[in-house]
Amino acid sequence: MPIRKPPPVLALRPTADLRDAEAVLIARYPQLVRLAYVILPPALGRHGRVVAAHRLVQRALPGGGLAAWWARVRDGRGVPGSLPERGPGQPDRRDGAGDFRRVSAARGGAGGAAATADPADGFAFGWVRARVVAAALAESRRSEWWPRPFPGRGPRRPGLPGVWGLRLTPGLADEDELPLLNALSDTDPATRAAFALCCLDGLDADGAADVLDDAGADDTAAALAAAERIAADFDVDAEVLLASPEFDPCQVRAYPTDLLRRRRRVRVTALAAAAACVAALTVGLVDGGGGSGGEDTVAPAAVRGSAVDYLVPERLIRAAPEAWADTSRVDFTAWSARGTRIADRPLLARALDAWRAAAAPGTRNGPLPALAPGTTAALPPADPRLLYAGDVDSGDGIEAVVMLFDGQRVVRYAETADRVASLQFALVDDADVTTAAALVLTRSADRVRYLLAPWVASAGLRDLLRPDGEPRPLRVAADGATEPVPVPTTGTQGLPEAQTACRSWPVLQLRSSDRIAERHAFLVGDLGDLSPVHLTYNPLPGPDNPARAPREALSPAALTSWAANACGLGEMRGRGIRAVDVWDFAEQTLPESAGRATWECVRADTWRGPGSTAVVFRGPGKAAPEPLSRADDTALCSRFGQRIVAGRRWQAPSGQRYFLAAASRGITHIDATGALKASADGTVLATPLPAGGAPGAVDLTAKAPDGEAVRGSAG
Repeated sequence: MPIRKPPPVLALRPTADLRDAEAVLIARYPQLVRLAYVILPPALGRHGRVVAAHRLVQRALPGGGLAAWWARVRDGRGVPGSLPERGPGQPDRRDGAGDFRRVSAARGGAGGAAATADPADGFAFGWVRARVVAAALAESRRSEWWPRPFPGRGPRRPGLPGVWGLRLTPGLADEDELPLLNALSDTDPATRAAFALCCLDGLDADGAADVLDDAGADDTAAALAAAERIAADFDVDAEVLLASPEFDPCQVRAYPTDLLRRRRRVRVTALAAAAACVAALTVGLVDGGGGSGGEDTVAPAAVRGSAVDYLVPERLIRAAPEAWADTSRVDFTAWSARGTRIADRPLLARALDAWRAAAAPGTRNGPLPALAPGTTAALPPADPRLLYAGDVDSGDGIEAVVMLFDGQRVVRYAETADRVASLQFALVDDADVTTAAALVLTRSADRVRYLLAPWVASAGLRDLLRPDGEPRPLRVAADGATEPVPVPTTGTQGLPEAQTACRSWPVLQLRSSDRIAERHAFLVGDLGDLSPVHLTYNPLPGPDNPARAPREALSPAALTSWAANACGLGEMRGRGIRAVDVWDFAEQTLPESAGRATWECVRADTWRGPGSTAVVFRGPGKAAPEPLSRADDTALCSRFGQRIVAGRRWQAPSGQRYFLAAASRGITHIDATGALKASADGTVLATPLPAGGAPGAVDLTAKAPDGEAVRGSAG
């Protein structure tokens, strides 16, 4: 082991009062704690780093007491209550925080105290800061050769202040902060210290080098160069990233530790104590039982604990192989456990351990979970169900995949051959025979492999952009895993924009088994989530199409509408979408015999409940649909918002401009006001615009037979 030089003793000379240092420590406490937190090693865990950072700052001042006083007097280092004196030629560090004020005056947080602090405390602050950096570097060095006190007991725990029964963690890193967090985790403590001094305290290279030298850092020049390389790798200013809640140990969230484990330990301890008392009493009776007349004395049986560990493979629920054919609830609860490794206890235990670690944000013992919108990594309310466990070719190698379901969420655990694990959570509550028909088993840059429900009798692959084509058969293994399926071409392969145009949109066409009453075919497609999206269609109103819920998108009219709208699905990736419906709510004959246009509403419903809509105008022929308006968190175009009116300006082939409007079934009258005034009975309106196009906003109002006024949008 290389011998490291110890941190220098910061001499105390009677030139300044130690009370100045105490005052500046209190005034700049958040800044100093954040500095220590960034320097401390990730091996301590987020909770350990939070507590250790507070401990190091609180112990930054010299200790008191008679022994410490006599040691200083004996060694000629002055008396307690004094700070080091600047020697000849030493730069005045009274304004050592000036650069930091410049960087962080506008953002508050750790820099807030520095921005408002008295400049006279600059020298005291520099002295305290050097002691904090030295203590954090020393803590990092100790962690390198003494990471654990006992095998299997976790990271070495810091001293006081201590927290019992709670885990304290800063805010979770977002997509901008996570790369910086990983970069700092992979470097050495001196580099982290240099990075923090330059980005948090705003020191230049010379100032940071002085602090590192005072703190006893080994290779100051190399640390500064490495810190500069890290800062250059980020588009967003590193100062802004370090000011985020992820790096702020003064703004923490509190979580309980493993309550079940704590209760088990209490029960086991109580049972062990009771057993020891019984054994001691029994031995006493045997040894001193001379008055028993020689009768044998039998000791009572030992009491055995009956508590079973939570989240263990033995308690996973496994549905019977044919449960889906004999139930009225055809969803994930009817999935049977499939795959070649459903009996592999170590694999299942690793998957459950990863879930347990993800539910405790203060630990980093498992993979960082990927959470779909509206999903958490909390522990399940009851024992989860095992859906699948097996080895799968992901395209980048063989992965061991475990799929679990807890009643509301599907959890996917995967690990590579060298045990690099990933964990993914998705909300799938209230799924049905269609939305629970498939899950994503593996995903690569251009391929996705699905796991189909046991009630899926046949599967095919259809291209939405070719409505006249037939689906090709899809190979499905005995355990429900499909062959790799291409993902939509748009924006998925890192190619230039000209090569990533929307050229195809593959979806699965599935048919359920004849053994369930809901025997039918339906479409599902991949939008980047763990659960594919159910695609539906609502046709134009007419005598043959009464108003009812959306139906499966397999009719010629449905496939034609979806061919026009499929490429718009790319905007919905990764949003936790459950189903997307295309509703052709009106058809209109265009002026000057220019053909017929269709007014459509494309609605995306999320698993969380809120939905978004886009009103689309689709002209005659193969003209691309034109979005007219969008709305989020709305009931519009759902069964709770079935009345809609929309309008737009349109130019005929002759060059004449018109204002068009259309409304959904049941509307009896449309009024246009504002930039123009026009009205029409029924569900469509077309009126010529004056020269110049009647600039300005047009307000649309439709009336229903019951007197309700429906306001609409005009593109």
